[in-house]
Amino acid sequence: MNKVSVYDYTDYREYLKDYFNDQKQKNRKYSYRVFAFLSGYNSSGLLKDVTTGRSNIQNLVIFKFARGLGLKKREASYFDNLVHFNQAYSIEEKNHYFENMIQSLKTDLQKQHKGEYKFCSKWYYAAIRDILSIIKFKNNYKELSRLLSPTITALEAKTAIKTMIRYQLIKRDKDGYYRSQDRITDGKVHLFNKINYQNAMLELTAKEMYHYSEKECVSSTLNFRASEEAFEKIKTEISNSNARIKEIIENCKDGNRLYQISNQLFPLSSVLTIDKKKNSKKKI
Repeated sequence: MNKVSVYDYTDYREYLKDYFNDQKQKNRKYSYRVFAFLSGYNSSGLLKDVTTGRSNIQNLVIFKFARGLGLKKREASYFDNLVHFNQAYSIEEKNHYFENMIQSLKTDLQKQHKGEYKFCSKWYYAAIRDILSIIKFKNNYKELSRLLSPTITALEAKTAIKTMIRYQLIKRDKDGYYRSQDRITDGKVHLFNKINYQNAMLELTAKEMYHYSEKECVSSTLNFRASEEAFEKIKTEISNSNARIKEIIENCKDGNRLYQISNQLFPLSSVLTIDKKKNSKKKI
């Protein structure tokens, strides 16, 4: 029995690496050549090249890998979509294969991940969920839709409520009012769902920021060069800053308006080689 389950992974290279190490621990004679033989292909170094990122898995080889891994039908389907998800370039492709991955999960996990995926796909789901902690709401969807900025349709508000009820993200109390459930927290949400949510918020920001005055919003952008050490320090600083902001939020007991803060830190270039001796930029 394999203690390494493909369902626990959203990076197929990490899965293959852990699977190989697990098999090697069980049997010292297990090798890349053995895996190639079990899979039915000739290259004994392919698995190593894939796990180290030197090669991708081609479509015709995916089913051979699944055979070498001893995956059953549903597991093989998840692995197939996982490979395509990791190797896809566009957000549309990634969404397609991520949804297929969810469909391949067992029923209990499928419901949990479907709820998280749908929750993060629209900016107003989280906003409505937070509004429910401020107001008492039953079924006036038109009024609920008008509380958001920008406003949404009453149908969108109703769909959001029904979806969150279905996936147990909100519930109705004994008096018939909808209340939020603490089932999704930032630390547990899958990275891809976070990215989907951030994309939704960035699109919203691009459309709506100009409606607000300087007193109502803060906007700043900074492009900079940094070493890996400086990058790690900045990440730590952002994390510490977020912790301090969360403390302010938790201590605020009379909040009467929703706000959004987004931090994005990502590279805008590949690693550049700089000639330190001549103190000059690399010529290209």
